[in-house]
Amino acid sequence: MKSSPEFIAHIKDLLAETPSVRVRAMFGGHGIFREGLMIALLADDLLYFRANGARGEALRLKGSAQFRPTVRGRTMAMPYYRAPDDALEDPELTNDLAQAAFADALVTDQQKPPSKRKHRV
Repeated sequence: MKSSPEFIAHIKDLLAETPSVRVRAMFGGHGIFREGLMIALLADDLLYFRANGARGEALRLKGSAQFRPTVRGRTMAMPYYRAPDDALEDPELTNDLAQAAFADALVTDQQKPPSKRKHRV
């Protein structure tokens, strides 16, 4: 699941206009966080954005693959969908996807009890 340093640097450059973005190594890949919420992930030099409900379904219908890692022999479906290839060359599109992913992450976070929320400004 590891991504190359060059790919990680490229994604950081694309997301330069998105405020408060941090990239952290985790579970062999990398998570992309904004204000404490994970909005995207990098695995095998692929970028996946968080997408809940209808937005996730719309991305799937457009051909975006859902992130489905296999852990201890079990495949899990996670609410992250592969970014379109053109997003890797278009900072405006990448930042729009990051903003939508942040909105979805906020909704999910607000549904948790206050003691479990991760959103930090």
